[in-house]
Amino acid sequence: MSEHPFQQVLQDSISVPYDNLVNYSQNTKFGDRLFESDRLRGVIQYSIHNNTLFVTIAGTIHGTNSGTIDYIAPAPITRGYSYAGSGLPYPNPEVAYENSQAVGSAQVDDDGDFTFTIEYPNSYYVRQGTVLLNPHVHLYSENLGRVYTIEVGERIPNKSLTGLSDRYDRSSRR
Repeated sequence: MSEHPFQQVLQDSISVPYDNLVNYSQNTKFGDRLFESDRLRGVIQYSIHNNTLFVTIAGTIHGTNSGTIDYIAPAPITRGYSYAGSGLPYPNPEVAYENSQAVGSAQVDDDGDFTFTIEYPNSYYVRQGTVLLNPHVHLYSENLGRVYTIEVGERIPNKSLTGLSDRYDRSSRR
């Protein structure tokens, strides 16, 4: 049995640039965001249903005329009964992708176009909790030959599992 391409995502991924970041907590209306790379281009659209933010990714794979594209994203933002425990980033990729419902595949039509919608993913830490990754989606297709990573926005501000750099440390009074 061959290894699934997402298992190599941190080593082999290509980050796809896009214009402007979306701040989930400070916007009530979201504009479309464009992304483009050598073989992949498209638009990120945002919508709110029942007080939940969803992300629709509609794109085109250059040089492809059919097939499927696989996607995986971290689990959505957690919401608890208390403000302090809600919206925190995940501590590592294992927890972020555990039981994530943002896993699937979308059909690619004859023009190379695809579309899928997921709940807005959460951010998570890598490198032993030293680097916080913004919410993103990983895309893979046999036609692409590699994993592409698309950032869909920013993390929730003022939510961290470590100290915030712009706040003084209350435990050491610095």
